[in-house]
Amino acid sequence: MQIANVIFLEAPAGVGYSYDPSGSNSTDDYNATEDNYRAVLEFFDNFPQFRQNDFYVTGESYAGVFVPLLAQRLLDQPHGINLKGYAIGNGAVDFELHGKAIMFFGYYHGLFGDDLWNEVTSNCCNGTVSKETCDFAWYTHDPACVDPVNIAYEIILGRGLNLYNLYVPCDIKTLPRELLSRRHPEITSQYATLQLLTKMLGLQTSDTVVDHNCYNQDNLLLYYNRRDVIEALHVEQSPHVWVPCSTILNFTQQHTTMREVVQQLAESGHLKGLIYHGDVDMACPFQGGEWFTRSLGYETTSQYKMWHVGPIIAGFVQTFANNITFVTVKGAGHMVPMDKAQESLVMISNFLSNRPF
Repeated sequence: MQIANVIFLEAPAGVGYSYDPSGSNSTDDYNATEDNYRAVLEFFDNFPQFRQNDFYVTGESYAGVFVPLLAQRLLDQPHGINLKGYAIGNGAVDFELHGKAIMFFGYYHGLFGDDLWNEVTSNCCNGTVSKETCDFAWYTHDPACVDPVNIAYEIILGRGLNLYNLYVPCDIKTLPRELLSRRHPEITSQYATLQLLTKMLGLQTSDTVVDHNCYNQDNLLLYYNRRDVIEALHVEQSPHVWVPCSTILNFTQQHTTMREVVQQLAESGHLKGLIYHGDVDMACPFQGGEWFTRSLGYETTSQYKMWHVGPIIAGFVQTFANNITFVTVKGAGHMVPMDKAQESLVMISNFLSNRPF
């Protein structure tokens, strides 16, 4: 079943095959957005026959920042591009909310018991346990809060659990030590996610937090550095060896929440938005996505209900005013299409085709 054409952007410049001709590897949210915007304009200049097609901006993880910013740029100056909406998967749309959600996710998925949870909440939640009253950031508290929070985050991030999917074994340590993914964890995507989480959570970077990697990405390394693949993709001019995660990029994060940007998109009156989450991701937990969606301030237009693929429960869905849909995908982690391909196809098909879940 084919429902759309896809343009893949490796962004920002400095990741994958993408590069800055000036040789600079320093960029930020703003410059990455401008580069992405110019790339989209250039694509449609080169292929004007597609300009009138419906166009959606989609992405996952830190694209929770890039997607809204690019959609906002296209909304402000569309240049004839027929922007219809945006989809954000397990996105880093609000660092504060996701930081809190990670702790709640850990407790309610049995990663630590009542004794530790009670110590955390009695010292960090101002008398009431809720996302509004709890503050788990290390640098804002006295030791009574910092110490149990330290223990809890170390369990979540530093004991070998799979950050991207709680229920997928982190078994790379059973594989040969010669694997690049074992010898150089710093080039893997999970390493970058852990680095981002240390910033999101206000943690001190430490070996216990950043050394774990659960995925063997050697096949990706071998494939994307094959000469025939490079020639087929027409990226011969790239000076980079392709790696899953760039080690040369000097990136400055400028946004901690996308709330105002998504509100602008939603209130434009003609864009629809999909915010979806695999429900066993610990990097950007579904609770953070749901809290973010509700923080936009729009009335619900449906009950929170199950959705199905055939007779099988695929997850849960709720719709909101201003064409916002929040979806969970049952049993999926951070990379939803990798874990649940059929459910992902049905989900995006429903969204693009305006079919109810």
